[in-house]
Amino acid sequence: MLQHLRNHRLQRRLLVERLEDRTVLSGNVTAALDPSSGMLTIIGDNNDNAIAITEGTDGTATVTGEAATTVNGASSADFNNITGINIQFQDGSDSVDIESAVLPGAIAITAGIGNDTVTLNNSTFQQADISLGTEAAGAVGNNTVAMSQDVITGDHLNLSLLNQSGLNDTTSNGNSGLSPGSANAVTLDSLQFTGAGDLNVTVEDGFTTSNGTQLIGSSSVLMTSIQTAGDVAVNLG
Repeated sequence: MLQHLRNHRLQRRLLVERLEDRTVLSGNVTAALDPSSGMLTIIGDNNDNAIAITEGTDGTATVTGEAATTVNGASSADFNNITGINIQFQDGSDSVDIESAVLPGAIAITAGIGNDTVTLNNSTFQQADISLGTEAAGAVGNNTVAMSQDVITGDHLNLSLLNQSGLNDTTSNGNSGLSPGSANAVTLDSLQFTGAGDLNVTVEDGFTTSNGTQLIGSSSVLMTSIQTAGDVAVNLG
C-alpha cells in the first residue's frame, strides 16, 4: 500500500506554461561608403535607431550604435576618406549625434514618424538638408534639431520639422492638416556661413498649450550668433 502511494505521487504531471516573448527590439543600421564619391550612406530600419558619428584626428570616421542599436550588426564601424554623409531613418524614435566632423561635401538626414533628434556640433560641411517627421496621418512625434559651433561652407542649411498638422493647419500639398500636431524644437547657436549661404527653417506646430490667459504654440525656434551674408527664413506655425 505504501509503495502504491509513492508511485502515485511520483506520477504527477508537470505543466509548463509558455511565456510571452519580451525581447527588446534594438534596431540595426546599415552603413556603406561609396569609394568613388566618398559618400557615407546610413540606412535605418523601422525600430528605434540611435547612432553617433565622430571623426578622429587621423580623419577616420566612426559610426557607433547607441541605446542597443547595432551598425552592420556590430557595435561600431570605421570609415576613411569620407566626403559627405547621407542618413535615411525610417519610422521609429531615432537619433543621430555628429561631432567634430570635417567634410568637403554635404550632409543629408531624413527620418519618418517618431520622436526624432539630430545633434550636430563643432563640424564643418558644405551644406545640410535635415528633414524630420512627415505630414502623414499619425505623425505626432516631437522632433528636435540642435546645432552649435558649426561652419557651413556652401550655399544653404535647410531644416524641416514636420507633423500631421502641417504649417498653420495646411500641409505642403494644400490640404487641411490634422490636429493635434506636435512640439518641435530647433536650437541654433554660433553658426558661421563662410559661403554666404541661406538658412531656411520650417517648423510645423499644430499643438497648442495654455499659459492661463492665452493659447500658445508648443514648437520653438531659438537662434543665437548666426553669421551669414545670405537670407534667413523661418516658418513656424
